[in-house]
Amino acid sequence: MDKKIDKNLINDIIVIIREANERTLPLCRELIASVVGSDKIFVVSEIPFTKALKKTYEVAIKKGFPWTLVVDADVLIKMGAIEYLLRVAQCVDSNVFEIQGRVLDKLIGGARDGGYHLYRTAYLPEAIRKIPHDKAVAQPENYTILEMRSQGYPFLKIDMVVGLHDYEQYFHDVYRKAFFHAHKHSSDLFYWESMWRNLSHFDDDFKVALEGAKDGKEYRGKVLSDVRQFNPVKLNKILNDLSLREKTGLPSNFWSPQEVANFVANYFPSSEYWAWRSMSRNTSKNQIEKRLNPWEKMHAEIKKRGIRKASLWAVGSVLARSGMVLRNWSED
Repeated sequence: MDKKIDKNLINDIIVIIREANERTLPLCRELIASVVGSDKIFVVSEIPFTKALKKTYEVAIKKGFPWTLVVDADVLIKMGAIEYLLRVAQCVDSNVFEIQGRVLDKLIGGARDGGYHLYRTAYLPEAIRKIPHDKAVAQPENYTILEMRSQGYPFLKIDMVVGLHDYEQYFHDVYRKAFFHAHKHSSDLFYWESMWRNLSHFDDDFKVALEGAKDGKEYRGKVLSDVRQFNPVKLNKILNDLSLREKTGLPSNFWSPQEVANFVANYFPSSEYWAWRSMSRNTSKNQIEKRLNPWEKMHAEIKKRGIRKASLWAVGSVLARSGMVLRNWSED
């Protein structure tokens, strides 16, 4: 049976916005304040990202509200999204650590996971101990969430699009995101670059994205979740070469909640997005593993399970295959 949101439940949540000088920070804040009120919004501005993540959890623990909604400042909330997430929170098991929706991502051309994280605050003291060291991994928050799942605190992904991601950003941030995509999603870049080339005739963001991807593919160092890795002088030169100037600031009322909701409702993804989605769904984990030779498979299992469990897995696999052969013989 469908549950209606308890009007008092909105009192059980605070919102933490993580910002790194995003152009949309005032607008992001205004859209959220229209739902929860400005007094329940806190801003974290730490760098690098691992430090911001730790500070986010610390603020949430100190405030002590049952639920903590964490939003990056480059995401614009859709009207009704917070209420929907809280309705889901009323229904999930008590060990669920985190709930996340989907966002319409400008650079990807359609919906993807992420954007908002609704955390059960009671488990954040445990989560804060799982945050990796600075420079250890490319996606510290995702790593922490997966570590919590391994300890019996699962997360839940829901299908609802809760907002817009990377719309109305500074050119510098568009470049940085595309540069990062070239490393984080190198196998997917073919589809996105094709879309960016088509759209670059109408939207300067995609001209900048193409430059970011090109430089990202040529870069051989380690890419981190740290805005300081990118030289502003070099970025300004790239903009000059494209005959572009950095955007000015964005007012807090640039988009209304209804305009964001209408954009999401009327959006239809690009053809490249659907091609990418069909490719990514067909490239399953099992298909990848089938291309590995037995020694590669064993090495992967040792890394995943340890030597003892991997040995048991290997013996079990041999017995399973032998059993299948014997059964087929008996049925001939």
